[in-house]
Amino acid sequence: MAGISTGITRLYNNLKTSNPALFEEYGYDFIDETRKLSIRGSQAAEWRAYNVTNALIRAIYACKGGQELVGTDAKFGITALRHLPVWLQDKLIRVAFWRSEKPKCMY
Repeated sequence: MAGISTGITRLYNNLKTSNPALFEEYGYDFIDETRKLSIRGSQAAEWRAYNVTNALIRAIYACKGGQELVGTDAKFGITALRHLPVWLQDKLIRVAFWRSEKPKCMY
C-alpha cells in the first residue's frame, strides 16, 4: 500500500521537524524502527475492496450463519489463533510484534 507507506513516512518527517525533543527522548533508532514496523504492518494488512464486497455478497446469500473470512491473514493466521487458549494467543501476538529497540528513555 504505497499510500499508507507514504503517509507514515510523511508523518515521521513532520514529527521529526515539529517535535525534535520526542526524538531525543525516545531515540532516533526506536522511532525509525517504529516507522518501519508500521509500514510493514500496513503492507501485511493490505486488502482490496472487491474482496470485502465479494465476502459480503457470499455472507448475504449463504444459508449458514457465521463469519466470512477475508484475506490470507484472516484465513490462516486468525483461524489458527482462534483454536488456541487466550493466554497463548496473547503471547504469540506479543512475539509477532517483538521489537529489538527500546525507547532511549528506558535505558
